[in-house]
Amino acid sequence: MKLSFRKEPPETGLAGVVRPVPSTVVKGDKLQIGLIEPPHYSSPADAKWAIRIMIFDPAVVPAGWKWVRFKVQCESEPQARQWLQAHWEGIQTKYKLRQSPND
Repeated sequence: MKLSFRKEPPETGLAGVVRPVPSTVVKGDKLQIGLIEPPHYSSPADAKWAIRIMIFDPAVVPAGWKWVRFKVQCESEPQARQWLQAHWEGIQTKYKLRQSPND
């Protein structure tokens, strides 16, 4: 699965106050599989960028899938991209990834 990224447009209005820095969509074969998220207003002061992916999990009823958030905390969005690309092969073997056409 080929990995790519797409920066979300900045939020406007009051949402822009809460989330001034946009997230980045993580795509696999042009379908959304995860997010790289910046810290926001309610994050702790030492919060960093977080990486989440969607995986299939039959134990989650009725959806059949869930979000997995990695423990890694990155200083910047480019650093999070690099980490994800470096660990991509292991992630694909460990998890059954869910792709979403909605993004």
